[in-house]
Amino acid sequence: LIKAVPPEKPSVIKTVVLSTMITLEVDAPGDNGGQPILGYFYSYHQLNDSSDDEESYVEISEDTTTNVELKKLVAKTSYVFKVSAKTAVGRGEELIYTFDTKEVSRPLQLNMTSPREGSDPTSIKVVWSEPDNGGVEITQYVIKYKKVEVHNEKADEWQTKSDDEKNFKVEHLNDPSALSYIIGNLERNSFYDIRITAINTEGESTEETKIIKTSEGSSQVGTVASGGIGTGPVIGIVVGLLIIIVIIAIVIFFVFKRKPELVGRLRGHLGGKGGEEERGNKEDGKDPAEEEKLIKKDDIVKVENETEEGKPEQASEEQQEEFEPDSKPDVQPTPEAGAKNGTGDKSPELSTPAPTTEIKITPETPEKPENPAA
Repeated sequence: LIKAVPPEKPSVIKTVVLSTMITLEVDAPGDNGGQPILGYFYSYHQLNDSSDDEESYVEISEDTTTNVELKKLVAKTSYVFKVSAKTAVGRGEELIYTFDTKEVSRPLQLNMTSPREGSDPTSIKVVWSEPDNGGVEITQYVIKYKKVEVHNEKADEWQTKSDDEKNFKVEHLNDPSALSYIIGNLERNSFYDIRITAINTEGESTEETKIIKTSEGSSQVGTVASGGIGTGPVIGIVVGLLIIIVIIAIVIFFVFKRKPELVGRLRGHLGGKGGEEERGNKEDGKDPAEEEKLIKKDDIVKVENETEEGKPEQASEEQQEEFEPDSKPDVQPTPEAGAKNGTGDKSPELSTPAPTTEIKITPETPEKPENPAA
């Protein structure tokens, strides 16, 4: 029997080298020591700085080649990459590999990961993977879109009927950390050609293009689309209406409290009993307010009469004497009567009778003559 031993060094080939990223292809060692390779241990750091050297582990893929992608590197910098294979026996011999990143450049082409059919009828959410910024921070993203027609809707990959580069709507996203953007105000069940690029101080990346279709949307009544009114504004509108209704109710309450006659008039408009009475009074030419004042005056007079009836009998007799004088008022003789009696016209003033007879009544008892005639 041959005793199994740790594997030899693996081999490394660089496949993609960028300013801030590199992809390394790790191949299995020529001699695995009698055991299959399970995975690889690897670490990397800048050539003159090993402080950030952290070891990682990646399991081997089904084939003999495993890709290792290193991101967020510094542009135009030398790096040291260390890797060793692992088997059931243990860890094998370590390989040291060095590489250099490229100079700063414009961002690389983005990878749009949005599904080709959206979930909303009036908007599309554009999603992309974190891009390589070319060694310089991305300053903004540019999203362009327009409605298009496709040749075959059932095809696996949609192709537009026209290659016209005009009539694109452009949106600018000034958030370098953003990985998505929502395009709104779209038409339902329609195709849109969407393009996105990244920009840094070195330039603009190559366009990433994808055709995405909006959904047909729900036919249910009351469904709010992406560009509709949200829940917060609806609640605010409802609360505002309730406040207005309460204020109106309070105003009506105080108005009717200060002017009760308005209740009768309101009943008249609504056809109530009070309204019928008011309409009857109006037909008779009477004002309900004036009738109410007259009723109050009648009540006051009635109370005064009751008070006078309750006085003692003496006061009643004195009052009766006041209205029954002892002597009758003198009657002025006419000229004809004077001639008949032989008295003649003694005064010219008596020739014309007084237009009215005035009777004065005083509360005192009239004085009797001291020497009455025999």
